[in-house]
Amino acid sequence: MGGALPPINGQFDAIGTQYGTSVTKLQQTINVPNGIFSASLTWNDRVRNFAGQFGPNPDQAWRGLILDTTGALLQEVFSTNPGDTLLQVGPNSRSGDITAVLQDYAGQTVVVSFETQATFYYLTTAVDDIKLLVSTLPADMDECKDQGWSTFVNVNTGKEIFKNQGDCVSFVATKGK
Repeated sequence: MGGALPPINGQFDAIGTQYGTSVTKLQQTINVPNGIFSASLTWNDRVRNFAGQFGPNPDQAWRGLILDTTGALLQEVFSTNPGDTLLQVGPNSRSGDITAVLQDYAGQTVVVSFETQATFYYLTTAVDDIKLLVSTLPADMDECKDQGWSTFVNVNTGKEIFKNQGDCVSFVATKGK
């Protein structure tokens, strides 16, 4: 399990490999829209920890995080933990509901960060197929017409937000009240 593996999907993965104590980060800054109804972060990964343990003190971990622009943690979407399987070659499908944090930061900028922190060395991670899924609510009645109401879906459950066009129009007319 220590050799090269094919990409999770397509031709390439983003790979984090350490040969000493270090932190490797793959980050994307995003502008958070207003009117978020639901949001999720999904990805596929491989985790190969040859150090013999995951641990918080000192740290040996793979994480998916939402940060503010100063680097302060807003939400930990995923983290390996002590006792986790060391070789998770998967690929592993992961996801997390990030609705609340994005609603709190509507109209602002946040950072999606995938971080490999190796204190004991030899922690290799690969990530692919990263998706930030966001559903917003209609701001105009025209968005409800011509089956438009059926396009408003909770990205965490897959369920339609409105029962029909009238339900959608009523929501817009009352401003969601």
